[in-house]
Amino acid sequence: MENQRLRVVAWNCAGGFHRKVTALTAIGADIAILSEVPNNCAALVKGDASGAWIGTNPDYGLAVVGMNGWQIERIDPIIEERLFLPVRAVRGSEERHLVGVCVKKDENYVAPTLGAMSKLSSFISKNAAILAGDFNQLVSFDARRQPDAKFARVLDVLDRLGLVSAWHGHHGERFGAENASTYFHQWKRVQGFHIDYVFVPNSIAVSSAVLGSYDEFVTTRLSDHVPLTVDLC
Repeated sequence: MENQRLRVVAWNCAGGFHRKVTALTAIGADIAILSEVPNNCAALVKGDASGAWIGTNPDYGLAVVGMNGWQIERIDPIIEERLFLPVRAVRGSEERHLVGVCVKKDENYVAPTLGAMSKLSSFISKNAAILAGDFNQLVSFDARRQPDAKFARVLDVLDRLGLVSAWHGHHGERFGAENASTYFHQWKRVQGFHIDYVFVPNSIAVSSAVLGSYDEFVTTRLSDHVPLTVDLC
């Protein structure tokens, strides 16, 4: 059987996940990459949700949760100190591979990301894996950073791995010139930044890439991030 449409959502829930389950399920995702969620988050999602979780704080880790029949299996190498979670997702004869991302700072966010990409490059290339989550990085800040701390270095590595940003590719936008934000610093509309991404193999077609609205998710105090929802063919 050929793969059907896959809806992937990346969302930093900013804690308190038990209050946000309804908002997540309303998106209708097949697979959700969730940051700052508890280790029992899959059990809090109604239905047949399956999940994998990593983290050092049981209330604020990284999870990949499968819904609508998708079963999630954790795969090594897991990079728990910086939160990179490779998984295999299976539903019947369908199979996908993903890496959940929630980058934690080590002097900067670029070094741990590059280190993780080095460890995971074989997994990504072999399985045409999707990378998604909170990268905590954007090109707009590169001008003020040292060469070894520029997000452009991460984008170069992802490009060599054959991965493209679903949002940027679908909307024809350049990194650093995004017309919509995924994160709002101090919950303020005027301090918005695009730091959450879904990177997909360039062989996969993206039919939709949508961000949640500030009013629906931030004004209501659900999170200082809005979900990025991507439909893949």
